Amino acid sequence: MSLDLYLEADDVLTVAVLERALEMAGADEINTDGQAIEALFESGLTFSTSASNDQAIYAEETKGATFLIALRCYIRIKGPAPEGSSPLDDLERIARSIAEVCLSHFLISFQFEQTLYWRDENGLHCSE
Repeated sequence: MSLDLYLEADDVLTVAVLERALEMAGADEINTDGQAIEALFESGLTFSTSASNDQAIYAEETKGATFLIALRCYIRIKGPAPEGSSPLDDLERIARSIAEVCLSHFLISFQFEQTLYWRDENGLHCSE
């Protein structure tokens, strides 16, 4: 079983800034060429950027967001996590790290259907 999540962010979140955030979030391995990034976490969570010229928000729950998308990322949680690690904890650390390193507005959604984390002018929020 795998779960697909997506990060959609404005142009404040660059690949270089994202690399710092992923390091802070505890990624075990990060590969970047300056234009794209891939990361792997101990929990099995994988993270990668994807090229997109479409600036529209794909998430169905926008939480009032109206920003243009400059960076779209794919997050996959695949199979059971090794004991002592949690991909959902990694996901939360990613959201918090991005919010800490920059003022980017972003959404993290489960299959574009349910928004789990979002950052707006009022800060970072989490669905309950």
